Amino acid sequence: MSGGGNDKLNHRNGNDSWCTNWGAKESTEGSYYATHSWTYENNENTGLIPGLEFPSAALNTMDFHCERSLSSWNDPFQLNYGWLSGLADLDTESDYVRERIAAYLTDIISIGFSGFRIDAAKHIQPDSIAAILGKVKRNLGGGDLPADFMTYLEVLIGGEAGLLECNYNSYQYTNYFDDAMKKAGLSDSDVAKVKIWSSDYPKEMPICGYWIIPASRFAIENDCHDDQTTGSSSRDMQDKGSVLVIQKDVPRHRQFEELLFNRTDADW
Repeated sequence: MSGGGNDKLNHRNGNDSWCTNWGAKESTEGSYYATHSWTYENNENTGLIPGLEFPSAALNTMDFHCERSLSSWNDPFQLNYGWLSGLADLDTESDYVRERIAAYLTDIISIGFSGFRIDAAKHIQPDSIAAILGKVKRNLGGGDLPADFMTYLEVLIGGEAGLLECNYNSYQYTNYFDDAMKKAGLSDSDVAKVKIWSSDYPKEMPICGYWIIPASRFAIENDCHDDQTTGSSSRDMQDKGSVLVIQKDVPRHRQFEELLFNRTDADW
């Protein structure tokens, strides 16, 4: 959810010879939250030292995994339960937490979103993601997901291809994940709308030596905030990237231009 000390509280940290103080931050405008790190002031509402409190999301201390470091990328337990970069890690095995996430996703679908990029997906076990998507489908009425629905998982691979993609196990985001989604109530049509981006593109594609799921289920993440770092060991798009928002030479389509500029106000 957040790193420590980025909330609307005053904080301090130090040792015997020095002490650093920093004030409240406005990380989320109008949405109070309190972390457990470096706090020394009591909560104005409870009179207690704040823990992990996110009132607007209806989440509190017991909705998170216990704080633990993440030191192995090959251990499913650490991948799922560890706090990535010190970020508070939601207990996605909790049915309540799954309901809260599904409610949020349903809400933003209602205002026009078609789908989601699930960042750092390998830090949520496949069964949990499948259960959340199943709840979203239920919230939308239970029929097939909307025709324009498209969600994809970002799965960064650094030597864990066997665990994460190629070998059937409960931490595999390809075949096992598909089975988990169907168990959660998603149809074959729904499953086809849930895709994966993995860091084998373009240098090691396909990572398993063959298409472990249909090629149409693999998303190509041409550009995002991570891919713009040329030379990145895991995300460099080499000459296959496409930064559309900065510069892209797209040939004009003359017939479309003529159609567009010959329209009158009445045509619109």
